[in-house]
Amino acid sequence: EEMRLLFNVELSGAYDRFRDVACLQAVLGFRFSDTDQSRWRLNLAEATIEFLSQKTGNYISMWLPPEAIHLIRKYHDKGKPFPKSSKVSDYDIAIKEIAKKAGITTPVTIIKGRKQFKSGETVEKWQLTSSHVFRATFICSVINRGVPPAIAAEMAGINISTLDYYAKVMDSTKRKAAEMVYSSRGDLRVVHVNEEKAA
Repeated sequence: EEMRLLFNVELSGAYDRFRDVACLQAVLGFRFSDTDQSRWRLNLAEATIEFLSQKTGNYISMWLPPEAIHLIRKYHDKGKPFPKSSKVSDYDIAIKEIAKKAGITTPVTIIKGRKQFKSGETVEKWQLTSSHVFRATFICSVINRGVPPAIAAEMAGINISTLDYYAKVMDSTKRKAAEMVYSSRGDLRVVHVNEEKAA
């Protein structure tokens, strides 16, 4: 739902380009440094992309889903390269404003303190948006869909131990959500389908 908001928000100029980079990261799991098209071997007819990761030097070959093809063709069909900011810091500042404009404002409570926020502080989700968030969105989505770990790690260009970290974070989040629900179990009751009329 939040990614749909980001895809659909009306933007222009640099903000439009920054949004497209963020969406590509979320769809393909790219690191910011790997959104540089000069590093790609692109075959839109076959819907494939190959490149060497700038950070790890690993060879990555991926199938391009329709969302990624749409984003790339937006520039390719005009004879332009896919956009890239020279600095990730500029991108992170811009993408926060874009997420805010898109309405990604769900309150989030900080579990572990970070530079800007204290543990236990509640902020709106756009304030936490960054380049890494969109890559993490892809990784968590892949895990949620039950992709085998070895393939998921290869798709994201990470090792299994790093993938395990994301899986543990997700398990912890699910556990906390369950604890919130069942801590007030006195308010819960089992409702059978045939009770619907009486409800």
